[in-house]
Amino acid sequence: MLNGFESLDSLVPLAPLVPLVAAKPARKKRPKLLQPAPENPIARVVLTDLPTAILDREFDFLVPANLADTAQPGVRVRLKFQGKTTLGFIVARLNSTDHSGELAYLTAVVSPQKVLPTQAYNLVKSVAEYYAGTTADVLRFAVPPRHGQGEAKYNCTELNADDSVIHNNEGDATPLADSPTNWDRLWNNYQGGAEFLANIGETSGNRIAKYIWTSLPGLAPSLSPQEIPSIPLWAAEIAIATKKVISANRQVLIVAPDKRDVDRIVMALAQNGVPESDIARYVTEGGPAARYESFLRAANGLAKVIIGTRSTAFVPLANPGLLILWGDGEETLIEPQTPYYNAREVLRLRAEQQKTTLLLGGIGRTVAVQAWLETTPLTPDPLPVIELAPTRQKLRGRAPLVRLLNQATLASERLPGRIPSAAWRAIHDGLVRGPVLVQVPRTGYLPMIACAKCREQANCHRCSGALKLTAGGAQPYCTTCQQEIKGWRCPSCQSVEIRAVRTGAARTAEELGRAFPKVRVIVSTKDAAGGVRSGVSAQPALVIATPGAEPVAAGGYAAAVLLDAASGAGLQDSEGDALTRWLSAAHLVIPARSGGLALLVGEAAPGAAAAFVRFDPVLFASRQLPERAEIGLPPITRAAELSGDMNAVTDVVATVVANTPGAQDFGPYPLVAPDDEGALFPENQVRALVRAPADLGVALARELKAVIVVRAAKREPGQVRVRLDPRL
Repeated sequence: MLNGFESLDSLVPLAPLVPLVAAKPARKKRPKLLQPAPENPIARVVLTDLPTAILDREFDFLVPANLADTAQPGVRVRLKFQGKTTLGFIVARLNSTDHSGELAYLTAVVSPQKVLPTQAYNLVKSVAEYYAGTTADVLRFAVPPRHGQGEAKYNCTELNADDSVIHNNEGDATPLADSPTNWDRLWNNYQGGAEFLANIGETSGNRIAKYIWTSLPGLAPSLSPQEIPSIPLWAAEIAIATKKVISANRQVLIVAPDKRDVDRIVMALAQNGVPESDIARYVTEGGPAARYESFLRAANGLAKVIIGTRSTAFVPLANPGLLILWGDGEETLIEPQTPYYNAREVLRLRAEQQKTTLLLGGIGRTVAVQAWLETTPLTPDPLPVIELAPTRQKLRGRAPLVRLLNQATLASERLPGRIPSAAWRAIHDGLVRGPVLVQVPRTGYLPMIACAKCREQANCHRCSGALKLTAGGAQPYCTTCQQEIKGWRCPSCQSVEIRAVRTGAARTAEELGRAFPKVRVIVSTKDAAGGVRSGVSAQPALVIATPGAEPVAAGGYAAAVLLDAASGAGLQDSEGDALTRWLSAAHLVIPARSGGLALLVGEAAPGAAAAFVRFDPVLFASRQLPERAEIGLPPITRAAELSGDMNAVTDVVATVVANTPGAQDFGPYPLVAPDDEGALFPENQVRALVRAPADLGVALARELKAVIVVRAAKREPGQVRVRLDPRL
């Protein structure tokens, strides 16, 4: 037996050994030789994803012959840059280049849609320069990401388009429904309003200007008794101006602070005879596909009206006739990411570059816009500034009666409290006639609490964050580390009792609900069960809302009570912002001749309170302007905020001040207050301000960007964040 086999015969013969031969490597395919386009073979491209400010410029690439027809200015392309695949936009096709080296070819045309036409690109460059940002920073807001589904839907719409397509000086406007007769004369309530309406309705030769408009209070005349919610007067006035322009076969772009205002304007447009098919909504709530489709419809003239929030200011139009900004001064119109642009300034630059009429309106009046009217520019203004203001007679006829309830007026109160007896009576009497609005500056239950014995603010023992109560009987809750604090005890006096420092909307609704048990209580806040309401019926109800979340009542509110005036003003960056919040609530109240009443409760800033009583934000802004000039605050000067590492911020500030005439610096200051041990957190992080005369504002921005580019080129340590026009 051989190794377990019975015999040699049982063994299977092995195959003969074959010598191993190394496999030949696969032959590499020769790269296909590309040929440049026969005409204008150079594509000048701006990249959308720049790793550093050093590369904030245009680059030249070769256009292959197979892309000669589609690689046109304005389209999105794919290319190789520094060994990586990236995206960019063609901004020009040229016959030659000044680049001395070899040029790379474009890889592909992502889409033949021209999403960055020349005028839009010029605006992007101007905004980047104005805010000391890069072109790539602005492009991510100016052009939405491509969405295949949205583009396919647009292509189907384009194939089915008819005479409603707007082209430059071509075709007739699609017939629109007649305007409601009771809206026809709304603009006659403003000095120069009739001339403005006639001017923008002209098909040619109209006077291009920047119109500054302060809307009258109240609601638009109702077209239907069942109309809920009612339409604010300002939305109807925007609808009238919009229809006038699109009837002349031109497009209108409208920027609003939020989706609620967008919906109100769309509702007003529909009631004024503008079909939904002519309107493109440019908002995030509809999803990226719908947003991209709206962008394409506006850029190619298939939409007569494009309306949305702050980034809508960049949307290109095929045949622009009017740019509208509503809600000037609202914080949501300022982009919170770099380059921190303000939609107002974007539209101003756009109107001046593209010679288009701008209508800038709001309930209040910012000091910056008042400076447009009162300050004489050193160079001729490209567009004249014209004010559309209501007469005092018209204002008195539509405004409610305004009263202040402060310590001086409440001297006779025996039991002073957060809601004085005069406010209780106003609520009681108002509920007889309809709904009553109660504006509370803060959301939540008790957003700030303190020790009931020593009055020291209650803070978290873990992170020193402020404590709040989320409901009656609940444990204190830390606003910083988001943890419930059980068994809290005051570190100063060891007391366990707490008191309210600030009262929120939820607690206010609870108190008023107990006082008026038979009345319906509606809470309109971002964290309420029903969220922010758009409107309420004309039935008696108590509506508790935070600033900016006030629903429109059908027929108007019988009364409005604005609580915590002192803390409400403290929430804002300026008295003017607080005044606008109060006026926004009072605008929804019925006129004084019908019994409308607005009460401001608390120790408000005297200037803002006086302007509220007069219902005159223009006078308030006009008085603020010389005060700001005296101490050198914007808009008389232009300011830049620099934050980051101490050494880096100090070096940048010193260089900018030395190279900018008239520039001054303030700081640096710590980003956060020192803790009990005197250390800074985060360590070595500071903030500084640089200001220069307003006429040198663009020069200041250029110098800031130049210094940042030099630092990046030299790879100097430390980071510096630059923000132009901070809210001061």
